Amino acid sequence: MGRILINVCLKLKIKLFLVLTIFYFPRDLSLNISPNTNPNYEEILLFCSNTNPYIASSEYGNEDIRGFGPYGPHNLFDKNPSTCWTEGSNNKGINEYVFCGLPENSQKLHFRNGNCKSQSEFRKSNRCREISVQIYIAAHILGNEIEAFCVYEGIKYETKIFAVKDTKDIQIFDLNIDWSKLIQNKNSLLSNYIKLYELIDPSEAMALFLVKIQITDIYSDTGTIGTSISDIWFSK
Repeated sequence: MGRILINVCLKLKIKLFLVLTIFYFPRDLSLNISPNTNPNYEEILLFCSNTNPYIASSEYGNEDIRGFGPYGPHNLFDKNPSTCWTEGSNNKGINEYVFCGLPENSQKLHFRNGNCKSQSEFRKSNRCREISVQIYIAAHILGNEIEAFCVYEGIKYETKIFAVKDTKDIQIFDLNIDWSKLIQNKNSLLSNYIKLYELIDPSEAMALFLVKIQITDIYSDTGTIGTSISDIWFSK
């Protein structure tokens, strides 16, 4: 009965979030939803995906986060410089972010700054001068989802800061992750999560690694449509 009530509450919270986002916040898709009842975890709402769950804090020119807008965060993962994510906030991109999955044993972040479709597009939008890369371990109860969204509960593991060059070239940042320790922490979190929600079948829960890439400083020329990032991916 306790587990059923938890599932119902989570789904009601997501429905409320979707209503408020769609009708009251058409441009800024910030995920400041109601506090989690468990103070040990940060609640993270992501698009469900078997390969790479993700979401961005805002998106330029898209009034419905359930759709794929021309500047959506899905563009970050195609390794195509002609597409990009452009944030849609009113603060020139400072503190805007994207969450995505972090493949196990990754040690390098590949990063293409700005809108690289053309030189004029590159100069028209702002670019990152500095980014914060925050590594999370997150757990999810299978079935705690509604429409395209899944609810994860995460714990921040560590944060790294990188200076970014103002160029369209791919930049590679060393993450220097101690994966043996990180995997141990994931297994411990998953075990505690299963006990916390009194799951009879441990396979009802899963844990994975996430990364939150946050814009902490920008370059600015004309900056007419916000700050853009063309591509991110990870390698060993």
